[in-house]
Amino acid sequence: SSDKNHFNQSVLLFSKQPLSEAGIKAAFDKIVLHHDALRMTFRQTDVSWIQENKGKEQRYSFERFEYKNEASFVEECERIQSSIDLENGPLVKIALFRSDSGDRLLLVVHHLVIDGVSWRILFEDLSQLYQQYISKEPLQLPLKTDSFMYWQEKQTEYAFSKELQEEE
Repeated sequence: SSDKNHFNQSVLLFSKQPLSEAGIKAAFDKIVLHHDALRMTFRQTDVSWIQENKGKEQRYSFERFEYKNEASFVEECERIQSSIDLENGPLVKIALFRSDSGDRLLLVVHHLVIDGVSWRILFEDLSQLYQQYISKEPLQLPLKTDSFMYWQEKQTEYAFSKELQEEE
């Protein structure tokens, strides 16, 4: 149902200075490649859900708007938030809203691939990459930590471990 698709988290950032559209895109090109979970899609079968980690072809969606009034801004935000498609992706949507009073950057990510801790990491990466772009430096992130697959394997191991069974 569309409810599953709409289970997302969003953040709205504001900048009095105009944001570089190319800088935001360059940063998110790196971020989505760097963080495996952001390339996931989820398909429901008769018996279970199938999670797939898409490769480089899985991107994020990016839209840009000039807006004059708050009503049109809110309308676009709601449309974007309700447009996530779990099965086909992308589960990351970005919108840049330009106005005379400043730029707003809307980040919408499905809750299956982000949580509170992940948002903090995403903001750090975005800030670092955007600054590198503006400073005309090569865009680089710290080395990857453990992969999502490794984390998942460890979770499964723990779920069936003696330690957990004893706690039960």
